[in-house]
Amino acid sequence: RAFIPRFDAYLTVGTRAREYYLHYGARPERMFFVPHFVDNDFFAARAEQARTNRAALRERYALHPERPIALFVGKFIPVKRPLDFVEALARLSHRMPGVQGVMVGEGPMRPEIEAACERTGAPISLLGFFNQSEMPEAYALADALVLPSETETWGLGVNEAMACGLSAVGSDAVGCAPDLIEPGLTGYSFPVGDVAALATMLERTLTGYGTAAVHEAVAGKKRIYSLRTAAEGALEAVHC
Repeated sequence: RAFIPRFDAYLTVGTRAREYYLHYGARPERMFFVPHFVDNDFFAARAEQARTNRAALRERYALHPERPIALFVGKFIPVKRPLDFVEALARLSHRMPGVQGVMVGEGPMRPEIEAACERTGAPISLLGFFNQSEMPEAYALADALVLPSETETWGLGVNEAMACGLSAVGSDAVGCAPDLIEPGLTGYSFPVGDVAALATMLERTLTGYGTAAVHEAVAGKKRIYSLRTAAEGALEAVHC
């Protein structure tokens, strides 16, 4: 409280950053919205290109051409909670036959994940590591992103997914959840570690995927969380 109020301006990336500054005495009229963003045009163009022959793309990875696919992207480490994704897909597969899961990433938990998939019968394919230029292809494969992390300062994967037209399901520990995940439109949030809630929210997201309202809401987030918005906010702060 002795430090934060001294600043002339605050660049807030989202709701939780704003709440943090307010808690420690920042003046609300001195806050300027400078959101986290990714290269939306790059992701959107590459994903659109990959979707021109989505059936062939899925065939390359031995995935069904039409069934709904949930995507996990991240390191296979405990804080990312990849086993929650496996357990949720196993549960969901009983209620939503045909659902598939895809995991993109690598890490020390891979043997544990493989064992969990075998034990639970979760319909999941592990595709390994993708570099940044390959990620639009991963998003083009899927219908929804899942981010079950127990700690995630923001979660730029959600920005990337929405730039590619996907909804997202994220835990309430994901920093961007209050800003990017709009229940019933751009996805759903759930209590971190609650696998049953994750399975339910993922089912709702996959069931609603493809509607005009969802597409418009996702596109709206992409427009707001952009380089243009961040630049305008920074310039406004400099000239305040």
